[in-house]
Amino acid sequence: MKITIKNLRGHNGIYEWFGPTLLVGRNGAGKSTVMDAVSLALVGRCLDGSCVDRQRMQSLGGKWQVGLEAGDWRVVRRCDGARLFCESTLADGTSAAHEAALAARLKPRVLSVRCDDIVALGGRALFDLAVRWGGQGNAEGNWRHMIAEAAGLPEAVVAQDVPAPGPDAGMEWFIGVRQRLSTAAEEVRRARRALPKATPSASVADLEAEVARLEAMLARPNADDEIDAVLAEYAEAQDAVTAASAKLALLEASAPREPVAPSEPPPTRVPDVEALVAAVAEAEAAVAQARAAVAHVADAISGERCPTCGRPFAAADIALAAQRKSEAAATLAEAEMRLEAYRAALARAKAAKDLAEQWQAYESERQRYEANRAKHEAATAEAVRARDEARARLGALLQRAEAARAERQAREAEYRRTLDSLRATQAALAEAREAEARSRERTRLEGRAEILRRLDAAVAVVADSVARGVYHALVNTIGALLAPLGTLTVADGRLWIARNGGRIDPRELSAGEAALYALAIGGAVAARHDGLAVLLVDNLEVVHESRAEDLRRICAWLRDQKVWALLASSRPIPGIDEAVAVINMDAAEKRATGTLL
Repeated sequence: MKITIKNLRGHNGIYEWFGPTLLVGRNGAGKSTVMDAVSLALVGRCLDGSCVDRQRMQSLGGKWQVGLEAGDWRVVRRCDGARLFCESTLADGTSAAHEAALAARLKPRVLSVRCDDIVALGGRALFDLAVRWGGQGNAEGNWRHMIAEAAGLPEAVVAQDVPAPGPDAGMEWFIGVRQRLSTAAEEVRRARRALPKATPSASVADLEAEVARLEAMLARPNADDEIDAVLAEYAEAQDAVTAASAKLALLEASAPREPVAPSEPPPTRVPDVEALVAAVAEAEAAVAQARAAVAHVADAISGERCPTCGRPFAAADIALAAQRKSEAAATLAEAEMRLEAYRAALARAKAAKDLAEQWQAYESERQRYEANRAKHEAATAEAVRARDEARARLGALLQRAEAARAERQAREAEYRRTLDSLRATQAALAEAREAEARSRERTRLEGRAEILRRLDAAVAVVADSVARGVYHALVNTIGALLAPLGTLTVADGRLWIARNGGRIDPRELSAGEAALYALAIGGAVAARHDGLAVLLVDNLEVVHESRAEDLRRICAWLRDQKVWALLASSRPIPGIDEAVAVINMDAAEKRATGTLL
């Protein structure tokens, strides 16, 4: 197998190995880089199992390339600083196609361990390596299915609390599952304590039936139509009384008023006013004529000559003129007296005529009054009759209306009592349902607690079974190989070392002894893997020189089993040259490589 490295952590080189190979070099010589390159090329992960994200890409050198080849296949992984690409001779196309072909044909698996980590973590870590690498994990048996069978539960129920183990799951998976079950059981206990212990006072079915009965009582039709009809008839009678009373009041307010007779008696005779008007006009004309004659005579005698002929007046003429003036004055006085008499007669005639007209209007108004009074008295009598009838009808309906109101009040009271009973029953039903739900929840939690208890017991049984299966598989494979170091045994879910008639906790092993066990277990797994398995063991310098023979024997066994093992140590380990090839990283020729494919 050959690994080609370009700019991985600034390291460049080509290394080949044909079996167990030991890389020897000081710290910083590139041993871990070579192992990282093998892991990156084969499975796309670093030696510690972490994925290569953008930050890890930069820490590995930014732009780098690694290639691994053996036989008729080659695989190259390169990074451009932002993305990781995979190419191989097993397929053409995208990185995904190369990954799929690599996984399908080679079934690659990298088993890596740092010996000092094994010592630091103690026996649990050593046992966990045995479980993860012992071939008894999820690759050959479904642990969750085994747990379901041991618990007597459907696997679908088990899957709710037991996650599926990954391909590299080990004893930490069992520990995590039991911790998860313990946490769930504690949550169930807290939930059970938080549930009230009250029980329903009546069954939900009885309360639901009572609610249905009360709702039916409230929903069924009642006899309110008859009551409404009686009250409506009574209200109609009240309206009729009110209307009749209002009509009667209106009639009383609009009663015809009796006319008032004139204060003076009617005249016995009414003079002819038109004749008197003509006489007054004639008298006024006579007065005007008399006044003109008097004025003419006065003008005539006021001078010395006659205004007609111009001759001087004689004494006789003057006497005659004075006589004529006296006569004209008497005539004027008589005409004025006659005029005054006619005017007085005319005023009396007009007064008599007005009085006669007043009496005539009074008589006409009196006739109309008598006619309207008769009609009003008839209408009033009819309104009084209608009012009395409405009052009589109202009085007749009063008792029925009061009975209807009393019945309605009774029904409303019954409705309110039924409604209150319904609400109380609904509240009791809600409480009963809540209590029933709490009872169901309590039953569910009890069932849940029982399931968790059975699962925890089943996990413990399966974990012990897996541990014993790992023990037998490893002992059958490398029992003879580890016999000088001590026999593996399993007890209390842990790996122990049986030696010199006693039992040793792996945490009590020395660093070198723990490294030998880890190397042997990893080699056994690699030998049993049906695909390409590469064993990478770092920090092998912890093996003491006194255990060099044991290390040589294990390495020889790895060589015989054709295990691809790449070991690393910061110092030479004498006595194992016959079993492994040694590459001195401090003196090895490193040459840069170009394009690998």
